[in-house]
Amino acid sequence: MLKRALAISAAAIYRNSAIVFGCMVAAGIWLGVFLHIRADYDNQQALVAEDMNGLTTVLQGHVVRTIKELDRAMLVVRDYVEVERLRNGGAVPWQKLRLPQPEVLGEGGFPIGLIDESGRLVRSNAPLASAGLDLADRPHFRVHLNSGGKDILYIAAPIHRPQSGRTTIQVTRPLLAEPGRFTGVISGTLEPDQLFPLHPPIAIGTAGSMSVLGLDGIVRASVGTSALMLGEYRADLALFEALARGADYGTSLDRSDGRFGGRFIAYRRLEDYPLVVLISKPEDEAMSAHYTRRTNYGLFAAALSLIVLFGSATGARYQRKLRKTAEELAASRDELARRNMLLDTALHNMSQGLAMFDGEERLILCNDRYAEMYRLPPEMRRPGTTRQQLAEYRMANGVYFVRQRSDDAARRGPRTAATMIRELTDGRVVCLNRVPMPGGGWVATHEDITERRQFEARIEHMAHYDGLTDLPNRVLFRERLERALAGTRRGDRPFAVMLLDLDRFKEVNDTLGHASGDALLKAVADRLRRCVRESDTVARLGGDEFAVLESVEDGASNAAALAERIVTALCTPFDLNGQMVSIGTSIGIALAPADGTDPDQLLKNADLALYRAKNDGGDTYRYFEPEMNRRMQIRRDLERDLRRAVANGELELHYLPLVNLKDDRICGFEALLRWNHPTHGRVTGRDLIPLAEETGLITTIGEWVLRQACTDAASWPEHLKVAVNISPAQFKYRNLVQTVVSALTGAGLQPQRLELEIAERVLLQDGDTVFAILNRLHELGVRIALDDFGTGYSSLSNLRRFPFDKVKIDRQFVSDLSEANVDAVSIVRAVARLGDSLGIATTAEGVETKEQLERVRKESCTEMQGYFIWPPCPAKEVAMLFPNHLPSPAPADAA
Repeated sequence: MLKRALAISAAAIYRNSAIVFGCMVAAGIWLGVFLHIRADYDNQQALVAEDMNGLTTVLQGHVVRTIKELDRAMLVVRDYVEVERLRNGGAVPWQKLRLPQPEVLGEGGFPIGLIDESGRLVRSNAPLASAGLDLADRPHFRVHLNSGGKDILYIAAPIHRPQSGRTTIQVTRPLLAEPGRFTGVISGTLEPDQLFPLHPPIAIGTAGSMSVLGLDGIVRASVGTSALMLGEYRADLALFEALARGADYGTSLDRSDGRFGGRFIAYRRLEDYPLVVLISKPEDEAMSAHYTRRTNYGLFAAALSLIVLFGSATGARYQRKLRKTAEELAASRDELARRNMLLDTALHNMSQGLAMFDGEERLILCNDRYAEMYRLPPEMRRPGTTRQQLAEYRMANGVYFVRQRSDDAARRGPRTAATMIRELTDGRVVCLNRVPMPGGGWVATHEDITERRQFEARIEHMAHYDGLTDLPNRVLFRERLERALAGTRRGDRPFAVMLLDLDRFKEVNDTLGHASGDALLKAVADRLRRCVRESDTVARLGGDEFAVLESVEDGASNAAALAERIVTALCTPFDLNGQMVSIGTSIGIALAPADGTDPDQLLKNADLALYRAKNDGGDTYRYFEPEMNRRMQIRRDLERDLRRAVANGELELHYLPLVNLKDDRICGFEALLRWNHPTHGRVTGRDLIPLAEETGLITTIGEWVLRQACTDAASWPEHLKVAVNISPAQFKYRNLVQTVVSALTGAGLQPQRLELEIAERVLLQDGDTVFAILNRLHELGVRIALDDFGTGYSSLSNLRRFPFDKVKIDRQFVSDLSEANVDAVSIVRAVARLGDSLGIATTAEGVETKEQLERVRKESCTEMQGYFIWPPCPAKEVAMLFPNHLPSPAPADAA
C-alpha cells in the first residue's frame, strides 16, 4: 500500500511539476522580499541615526556660537569696567559708568546688566530694566558670591516673567577687582528661542522637537510639537545615563511610552558648557520612507507571485494539452500566430531601425523605424526590393551618408559582422550594426545617435572650457602646453608662457558684487582674445588668473610686444552697466625651452616672474630670471622660520626714544619689532612686517607687540608714554578695541600713556569702520598719531575728520633738510605750523645729524626721534635713558 501511495504521489507531482515549481519560486520571492525589507529597515534606521547626529552637530554649533557671542560681549563690558576702575583709583564709578556702544558688543544685541557686590542692578542696556532692583537672592548672583573668587561662566535655569510674559535665561560672570576679590556680577540675557537656528532651520518634522538641557537635568529651551516644559527637571531621561557612562553623543529608539509609539532621540553634549542638546522625531515619521518601500515591496512580491503562479498554471495546462488530441494542435498553432503577432508588434515598436536582406541582397523585411529614418514610401518597403533600388531612392531624395558614392549599391553585402558610425547629409549620425545570416544575407540595425553625440560633445566642451568665459580651462591649457613642448623637441618654434593676474579685481567684487565681477571677467576674456593670434591660446585658470600660450620666433621681443598690448588693453576702463571700472594686470613670462622643458617647471617659473611683477607695483610684466627662484626660496625659508619664531617666542621689542624739543627731555619711546634670525642676522620691522602681513601672522604678532609694549611701559616712570604701530590688517578684525583694552588692563597701564600710530593707507580701506574704531579708542583716553604724514592721499581731509593727537613728519622730508633744499624745509615748516594751529603735536622722524636737529627745532616741531640721539635698544637698556635730560649723541658706530 505504501509503495502504491508513493507512486501515485510521484505521478501527481510529475503531472503538476510546473505548479510545484511555481510555488517554490513564489516562496523564494517572498523570502527574498522579507530579507530585503529587514535589511532596508536596518539601513533606514542607520540613515535616521546619521541624519539626527548631524542635526545635533548643527544645533550644538549654533548654541555654542550664541553663548560665545554673548560671553564675548560680557567680557568686553567687563574690560571696560576694569579700565574705568583703573582710571578712578581702584573703585568702580557705578553712577558715571557708561556701557559700550552696540558696535563694540557685536551683532547679537544682547541685553547686558551690571550687579554690584550687594546684589543691586546698577546698569543695563535693556530698555525696560529697573535700576536698583535687588537681585541678591537670585541663583545667578549667589553662585558667584559663594564661588570663592573663581572666574566662571554660569548659565541659569529659565525664569518666566509674568509682567512681560517672557521667559529668559541669565548667563553671568563675576566682576573681580583682582584675583579672588568679588566686586559684582555681569549678566547677559538670552531668550530660549535664540538657542535655535532660524536660517537655515533644522528639519525636525511635524511632530519632532529640539531641546537644550543642563547637565543638572533642568530644561533650558525646547521647541516643537512634543517640546519639553521649560524649567522642568528631566534627569530621568535615558541620555543622562549614557552621559554618565562617558558617551558624549548618540541616537536611540525609545518605545517606553506606549501611548505615542516609538521616538528617535539624538543627543550631543557641548564641550565648553554644561549643556546637552536633544532632538527627537516620531518613529513613524522618521521611518516613513521605509514603510512606503515596504508596501511597494509587498505589492511587487504579490504581483510577481501571481505572475509566476499564473505562468505555472498555464504551463501545467499546456502540458495536459500536449497529451490531448489534434484539436489541441490547432490551438497551439493559434498560440504560435499570437506569438508572431507579438513579435511583429515588438519589431515595429523598437527604437532602432531594422532591415533584413537575403543572399541576393533583396529586402526580406524592415520595420517602421527603418522606413521613418530614411523616408521610405510603402512601395519601397515591400519584400523583394533590392538594396540597389533602396540606395538609388535615398540618393535621389538626399537621404544618404556623407562621402557615399553612387556605385556603393553595386558592392556586395557584408560577409562579417561590423559596426559603423556614419553621418547623413541632413546632419544626423547613425550607428549601423550588421550581422551575416547563415545561408547568405544579413540583418542590420540602424540607431539614430545624434542626440547622444551632441551630449557627448557638450560634455567634452565642458571638460576643457571655462563655463563663464568659454576660454580653455586649466586642463586644456596644460594639454596644449605639453603638445607645444613636444613640438620644441622636434625642432618647432619656441614659445612663451604668460601667467596673468588681475590687479584690483577683488575691489570690484567687494564693492559692486559678484555679478559685476563675472561680467568683468567676460569682458577681460574678450579683450584678451583680440590681443592674440588664432594660433595662440588664451585660458582662464580660475578666479582672476589667466594664461597665454604664444608661439614666438624672436622669443623676448615677441613676448614683450604681446605683454605690452595686454597691459594696455586691460588698463583701459571697463563699462559695467554704466559703472566705469579700472583694473590692471601683472604678467609673468617664461620662455620655452630656455626656461623649462616640462609643464610644471615652465608654470612655476612664470609664476615666479608674476610674483615679481606684482611686487614691482603691478600693471607691468616681468621675464623669469634664475635669481627669482633663489629669492623665492629665501622668502619661503623666512616665512617658515617666522612661524617657528612666533610659536617659540623668539621676537623681541627695541625702543627708540622720543624727545620733547621744548625741554630736551625724553617723553616716551616707540616700540620697534626685531627678530634675531640665526642665518640672516637681525631682521628689522621694515622687512618683517610685510612678510607677516602676507603670511597672515600680523594679527598674532601685532597683539603680542601691543601687550608686551604695555607691560614694559608699566615699569617706566609715569610721565613716559609708549608708541605702538598698528598694521592695516589689524583693522580688518573688529576685536581691535577689545585687544587694546585687554592689553591695558593686563599691564595696569593708564590709557593716556599708550599712543597708537597708524599709516594713512589704513584710512583708504573702510573709512567709516576705521574712524569708528579710532573714536572709541580716543574716548578711552588712548592717543592716536598719524604716521608718515605727507606721503598719503588725503592728509588734510583726514585731519579735519578725526581729532588726531599727533602727526609724524616722514623721514624723507627730514633727511633732505638743508638751506639748499627749499622744498623740504617748506614742507616741514608747513606741517609744524598746521599742527600748532590745530593743537596737534608734530614729531620729526629720522633725525640723524646735529644740523637736522637744530633745523626741526627752529621750525617749531614738538618732538623728534632718530639715531642722532640714541638708536633703538632692548627694554632692559631703556632704564639708562630715564634721567630727565637730553642724552649725549650716540657713538658713531651705534647706528
